Amino acid sequence: MKAHSEETFLDWLRKQTLDTLTIQDSVHFIGQAADALQEMHQHGKIYCHITPANFYIRPNTEHPGLPDLLLTGSEQSNHIETTGNPLYMAPEQWYGMPV
Repeated sequence: MKAHSEETFLDWLRKQTLDTLTIQDSVHFIGQAADALQEMHQHGKIYCHITPANFYIRPNTEHPGLPDLLLTGSEQSNHIETTGNPLYMAPEQWYGMPV
């Protein structure tokens, strides 16, 4: 999946058609995003605002970027403030439970 300039995954998706959107590209990006989130979790951080608009496709790398790192919490905290888009929120966060 290549970007001509840094754009969000949502921007990229909006440009795709049934002819150009491949399952392989989508699966590749989602896998890369999951790897990025796993790396954050391994360092004790939780990203609390996951949406397609918050992952950047970078032109010269296969690794997506994450903006708004101030919207992270720590795994050591018992509760993370409820923020973000309810459509993409973890069920625990939606119900006000510890994430």
